[in-house]
Amino acid sequence: MYRGEINQATGKPDGKGIKVYPNGSIYEGYFSEGQCHGLGRGVTSKGEVFQGTFSYDQMDGYGYFQWADGSMYEGQWSAGKKNGKGKFYWPNG
Repeated sequence: MYRGEINQATGKPDGKGIKVYPNGSIYEGYFSEGQCHGLGRGVTSKGEVFQGTFSYDQMDGYGYFQWADGSMYEGQWSAGKKNGKGKFYWPNG
């Protein structure tokens, strides 16, 4: 399910919107050509959260990823993987 701006020529999400996936995951942010692209926030069905930059459905650029146990990574991403400088934070300090 999607609610937001759509490219009238292609009928695909393009601009700001919210998408709910069949598995219960949610993405809120910017889209291009029907894919998550630009600043956004994704929440998985497991309770994991990524907030940062997406490039065509992949975490890419700077962002925060928090796992359901409370641990977090803040830093650079490339093609959906941690890449470059970053910091880990643990729930117990």
